[in-house]
Amino acid sequence: MKSFKIIILSIVVMWSCSLPSVKDFELHGEYAIPLINANISLETLFGETDNLEILSDAEGHLTLKYKASLLSENINNLLPSIQTIGEVPIEDTVSFFPLSVLNRFVITNAVLSGDEMRFRYTHTEEEDVEIVMRIPELAKDGVPFEFSHTLKARTSTPFTEFTPSIDLDGYVYNSDQNKLSFNYDARNPEGERIKLDFVAMSFNQLTFSYGEGNYERTRFPLQGDSIAFSVYDGWKQGGIEFADPKISFNIKHTYGFPIAIKANEVVVHTVDSKIKMLEGEKLNAECVLDFPSIEEVGKVSTTQINFDQSNSNINTLFSENVHYVDYDIEAIINPADDPDILGYATDQSFFEVEAVSELPMNLKIDELVLQDTIDLKNNINASVEVAELKVITENSFPLEMKLYFVFLDENNHEIERLLVDDPLIVEPNQHNIRFINLEAAVLEKVQFAKRMVTVSEFDTGSISQDFVTLQSRQGLNIRIGLKFKL
Repeated sequence: MKSFKIIILSIVVMWSCSLPSVKDFELHGEYAIPLINANISLETLFGETDNLEILSDAEGHLTLKYKASLLSENINNLLPSIQTIGEVPIEDTVSFFPLSVLNRFVITNAVLSGDEMRFRYTHTEEEDVEIVMRIPELAKDGVPFEFSHTLKARTSTPFTEFTPSIDLDGYVYNSDQNKLSFNYDARNPEGERIKLDFVAMSFNQLTFSYGEGNYERTRFPLQGDSIAFSVYDGWKQGGIEFADPKISFNIKHTYGFPIAIKANEVVVHTVDSKIKMLEGEKLNAECVLDFPSIEEVGKVSTTQINFDQSNSNINTLFSENVHYVDYDIEAIINPADDPDILGYATDQSFFEVEAVSELPMNLKIDELVLQDTIDLKNNINASVEVAELKVITENSFPLEMKLYFVFLDENNHEIERLLVDDPLIVEPNQHNIRFINLEAAVLEKVQFAKRMVTVSEFDTGSISQDFVTLQSRQGLNIRIGLKFKL
């Protein structure tokens, strides 16, 4: 459990880093130096990280909030763009280009944001031709799309010419036919309407800043990190049971049409490699999200889907030592697959899902054993003849701690154990003083120590068989001094 591991780390790091080398002294005799004077609370021990937020209510009750983001590139690019397919022949004086060829979005109203379009005309007669191209579905500032071009005669026929490119930014599309119509009027010098030998249209990519229409039912898997729990860092045995754990999915989006979230699986992995499945009424159910109306373009809609003890078996799962939680979750556009539902998207629309687990610090700890190894920065010099540690603890946490230490050499071979048979006991809600004599045989061995393994055991059973609440005002004050002879 990270918090209590850090207690031990604080002791050992300050011990190992604060102990001055005996080489710094030219004196002989008996000396006492302070090593540690630390106040430790749960909030300072855990420390907020990118995936952990520590919450405290008005009464000081603490909750650990772990989170992970779920992503889907596809759902954040729902507004269609139409890629080029090369030149599109305009077979007759009236031709159509279906916008649904490359998209599942049936567009009824849209605003283009970019790209350019051009035309190619081919004529077989040695005469000038006046051509007017119209696209009735497009208009800008209320004026329908119309482009005029003069095709000049050449000495040899047939002759072909590309028009200048036409900037489409700001053009408004409006049609319930999901297509672009190309109507051209070509006239010879006598004013007679003619049909050209060949006409084609080309573009690179049609993009939109806004689009209204219908999107058929489509599933988008959401990918993301698992929710990892640091509570069990350094776990060896024993466990923690939380009274009221929760898992939720928080969804924010700005799309103006129905979207559902479906959690197919939520899988709990324990520190001892067990796998448990979350069960509940909201599993495998399509939960339809709130969404902004056509009058609320740009508004962020927020929906939360919760799993707690009222609607799932989460309490049973969190009676285990949870290492991480992963999930199979998807978003579903137009879950009813209703062809008549019209919605909208913009080029600024987004879809975000955050997976969250909240662990209120109302818990039972049952002989939880944690272990961690750290490097020692200083060694006890061979000139030290006698050494004694004085440890003073003031513990307001409602739990008991037992500590002992194992020293390792540079090859990680064990060379000495300290307090294994008689661990240092830090009692709940108590002030204690403990003297630890470092005998000559111990001093002789630990002078070669390069690392220390800290082993700690925690238990709430000494004060209650029920759940115990940890609060922000609770903490541990620990002071350690070293008395030694040279």
